[in-house]
Amino acid sequence: MAGAEFHLLDLGQSRCSDASENRAGTHLGALALIVLSDPSGNGNALDTELLNCLTEQLEAWRTENIRAVILRSASDIAFSVGMDFAAFRRQAPSSAGPSSAEPPSAGKDAASLYRRCLDSIYHFPAPVFCLLEKPARAGGVGLVMAADLVLATQEASLTLGEALFGLIPANVMPYLRKRINERKANRMVSIPEALDAQTLFQWGLIDFAPLADTGELEKLLKKLLRSTLRCNPAALAKQKAFGRQIGDLPLDRQQVLAEETLARCLEDPAVETGINAFLSGGLGPWAAKPPKTLFLHS
Repeated sequence: MAGAEFHLLDLGQSRCSDASENRAGTHLGALALIVLSDPSGNGNALDTELLNCLTEQLEAWRTENIRAVILRSASDIAFSVGMDFAAFRRQAPSSAGPSSAEPPSAGKDAASLYRRCLDSIYHFPAPVFCLLEKPARAGGVGLVMAADLVLATQEASLTLGEALFGLIPANVMPYLRKRINERKANRMVSIPEALDAQTLFQWGLIDFAPLADTGELEKLLKKLLRSTLRCNPAALAKQKAFGRQIGDLPLDRQQVLAEETLARCLEDPAVETGINAFLSGGLGPWAAKPPKTLFLHS
């Protein structure tokens, strides 16, 4: 569908650790898998259809019990080469028309659509894992940087080359700057050469040392998911929201918000359930395990 495949991997039902509790286990939710499928062999260039498809699916999943999102690419060329300018130019009106005072809005529409797609990734309530197995360039870098955790192979790289044709990676910058400082971000734009996987790790643009191949990458992902799926999904969503809320606020204001947030958490019955399970050597009723077959080729 529109250059992307969407899959939900069901995690089944929980089993109550306390045999005296006479109630059925609750549904543990699902893992969401997004594969940029590159049907045209163009390196997952981001056109209107693909951006709309990604945004709409992520927004629809917000109302479901999604425990984590995995974003990866099936392209042999790139994770994503960025915006499909040829497609946007084809869609642009040739003129504003004799009776219109407004200029063509294709550029504004493209920028807005791309911004909303990145926002949907960044604000998704569950952790978003990005598997970077090939180069990402220009707008494709934004998809990677909007994710919570980035795992990469040695073939991964990031390039921001927008200045070569007179643009700047404006929509990418808010997410890039959450990982690196202004000096390094400006260097990526001023010297539009690919940063290799080892440099990405040294700079903090990927979260783990690059792996040798896809097989090793998937092993690491499964290991990380085993830990993530032991956590209360509501707590992970609250943590993401809290991190955005405190942002760059002054320390005293962060402390006030932290106290208020923790007090509300301690009043949550689910927290008491989790603490009791921990003290008895168990896990909360939300604990799940990754499916044995996480990918179609597993």
